Amino acid sequence: MTVERYALVTGANGGIGNAVAELLAERGRGVIALEGKHGGEHLSKSNIHRFSLDLASPGALEECVSIVNSLAPSGVNEVINCAAEFNTNVIEPRMIDHMLQVNVVWPYTLLSQIRRLATEDAKVILVSSVSSSVATTGCELYAATKAAVEALVRGFAFRYGSSGTRVLGVSPGLVRTKMAKAVLTDPGLSTLIASQTPSGRLADPIDIARGIAGLLSSDFEWTQGQTVIMDGGRSLGSYEPLHHVHAIQPPKET
Repeated sequence: MTVERYALVTGANGGIGNAVAELLAERGRGVIALEGKHGGEHLSKSNIHRFSLDLASPGALEECVSIVNSLAPSGVNEVINCAAEFNTNVIEPRMIDHMLQVNVVWPYTLLSQIRRLATEDAKVILVSSVSSSVATTGCELYAATKAAVEALVRGFAFRYGSSGTRVLGVSPGLVRTKMAKAVLTDPGLSTLIASQTPSGRLADPIDIARGIAGLLSSDFEWTQGQTVIMDGGRSLGSYEPLHHVHAIQPPKET
């Protein structure tokens, strides 16, 4: 199959990242899928090229540029950053530093050097989280990193907008991924969250992937620097904040 457009997807070993990579591949993109340092176990379509890369490592950007140039020498047309590090009640300096590196420093570096990776009319989407604006006990540092992501969306949209590059964010609520496994294994808690959601259910990764694919389309050419909440409407109303999260230590998705 001849590929005319390429997308770079980070965090492609996670639930949302993998769903984005698979969906864009189905729609004809060549996908450069960057997984965490431990990689993933997903079956790939022929037009998905998967690479393991530790985004917190000092040489991550240079390795990313090398990978992109080897497959899409003219630059990728779309960049979707789904990579994230999630831990609760983080107090160890090493863990704090790693979360900041993956969740804030990496997307900042990626966007600041975007001209080395992408075409001038590229579409860039950073995945945030509703935790950036909704308090959840135990997730304060993670929430702060996601608020920083939304600041990056606004700042780089302003910087690059005149050249044709669009920068957007998406802010999912609770999604059925490995990251949320500890919540989802509690039937009472997952039922409570679904009952607080106007859509009446929890999201699957494909729900977020389809939203991202929509934002990448030309139908949203006039949308710039915005972060779109994708939580089924849960954040619209008032509800009891989650106080169970302090006990959660889910697997990492980087």
